[in-house]
Amino acid sequence: MSEKIQALNELRIDRDSRNSGVKEVRKSWYLLGGIVVIIALYFGYEQWTSQEVQTGVETTRIAEQLARATGKQSTTGKTSQTNLSVTPATEFANSILEVSGHITAQRIATVSAKTIGLVEEVYVEEGIYVEKGQDLARLDTRLAELNLKLAVSRQDLYQAEIDRRNAEILDAKRKLARQTELMKTNFSNQSDIDTLAINLEVLKANLATAKTNLRLNEIEVEQLEKQLDDHIIRAPFSGVVTATSAQPGEIISPSSAGGGFTRTGICTIVDMSSLEIEVDVNESFLNKIYQGQPVKAELYAYENWSFDGHVKNIVPTVDRSKATVRVRIEIENKSDRILPNMAVRVSFIDESNGTQVGMK
Repeated sequence: MSEKIQALNELRIDRDSRNSGVKEVRKSWYLLGGIVVIIALYFGYEQWTSQEVQTGVETTRIAEQLARATGKQSTTGKTSQTNLSVTPATEFANSILEVSGHITAQRIATVSAKTIGLVEEVYVEEGIYVEKGQDLARLDTRLAELNLKLAVSRQDLYQAEIDRRNAEILDAKRKLARQTELMKTNFSNQSDIDTLAINLEVLKANLATAKTNLRLNEIEVEQLEKQLDDHIIRAPFSGVVTATSAQPGEIISPSSAGGGFTRTGICTIVDMSSLEIEVDVNESFLNKIYQGQPVKAELYAYENWSFDGHVKNIVPTVDRSKATVRVRIEIENKSDRILPNMAVRVSFIDESNGTQVGMK
């Protein structure tokens, strides 16, 4: 009997050993999965690190190019703002402050016509130099010429009216003198003499009216001649044409009338002798600047070329949004290289004998 039981026990399945085997397999899979995840994270980190390095190198390269374009050496791969950057200057001796700004013109005008009209001819183009009073363009003058001819013809009419009134007055005077002589011999009466005298005064009044009409007509002719002359657009001052706004065949008006198809200007003229530098200085550096202070300026467009200037005016107001003060700098030695709206770097020179403006 015991042998049968032993045989049955040998045929029994050992569930504990089976469960332990499954656990061992699961542990192996978990371990393998963990190793795969670690390997994947490692290679992902290596790739991300290489991309970061490449991005940093690219950023540094772009920053260095920008720094060379603005005349500054970049060592950190970051660039400062061009308009409001304020850093201590080191390239010029005795320089205490460096700012960036632009070249501006104090005399700049968009020339327009005094009257609305059709553009017949434009005599200028961009880039040419014009003298004060030089013709820039001409408008259609046919209607203005007709109005002037009509006014001149009325002038002849008023002059003929004056001549007629003078003749009537001369005839009335002769009649009055004859009746006065007849009155002495009792061949006339006082009533006739009074009537002739009144008629003479009326004729004199009519003559005065005719002369007034003639003077008014002369003023009208002068006005129409001036309007005809206004059809020729001339330069208000000497300078360079920087932009043209109208072409022959377009309508021009001194105001924005007629919709979007009406031009309001012929061209823009800039007086190159009025060029100066405008910079925005942070208010915290205002105590370093004073009127008359010498400066050195460099255009970003030209390397290793500078020119002198001095502080012309410190505008006595602060831009609240930027916390800056506008400073105007006069250029001492003019050059054809200096053009409106060019970017410029300004270094303020330290002089101990300067008097600060607005810092009492």
